[in-house]
Amino acid sequence: MFAVEMTFPKLWDQSLYLMESWVGLGAEYAVTRSLVFMMLAEGYSTLIHIPFELYSTFVIEERFGFNKQTLLVKQLKLASSLTAANYLPLVIFHRFD
Repeated sequence: MFAVEMTFPKLWDQSLYLMESWVGLGAEYAVTRSLVFMMLAEGYSTLIHIPFELYSTFVIEERFGFNKQTLLVKQLKLASSLTAANYLPLVIFHRFD
C-alpha cells in the first residue's frame, strides 16, 4: 500500500513532465494528462507484477506439474503492444482537441 501511495503522485507529476517536454502540452490538458498517467501506471503495474508472475509460473506450477507456459516474454510484449494500441489513439485524438 505504501508503494502505491508514494508512486501514483510521482507518476502524475511525471505525466505532466512528459507532456510538456515531448508534446508541448501544459497542465490545462487534463484528459490527455490522465491518459498519459494511465499508460505510466499500467507500465508500473506490469513491472511490479512480473516477478510474482514468473515465480507463480515457473516455480509453483512446475512443482505441481502444471507448467505448460514457455512464451512468457512473448506474451508480455503482446500485452504491452495491445495496451499501447488502446491508449495511444486516445492520446493522439486529445492532442488535436
